[in-house]
Amino acid sequence: PALPLTVHERDEWGDPAADPHEDEYLRSWAPLVNMPAQIGQCPHIFLTARLGDERVPPLDAIAWAREVRRRGEATVLVQVEGGGHFDS
Repeated sequence: PALPLTVHERDEWGDPAADPHEDEYLRSWAPLVNMPAQIGQCPHIFLTARLGDERVPPLDAIAWAREVRRRGEATVLVQVEGGGHFDS
């Protein structure tokens, strides 16, 4: 939330800092913002992230995993590797 969007992201998503409607829209589908109060019983989670991923930075995955772990609702294993968004 504290990191500004880059110029090409503003072209695609709008500028949430300048338009409250765009901010509300982006937050409406943000996984960390919209995590239910209780996830409930869920399986163990294996989450991967890529250091070079410019579309989904590894810190997003780590923040989500931290919140699930904080709630104690699942065991989460996070693996961060090199590579980018389209690497397999």
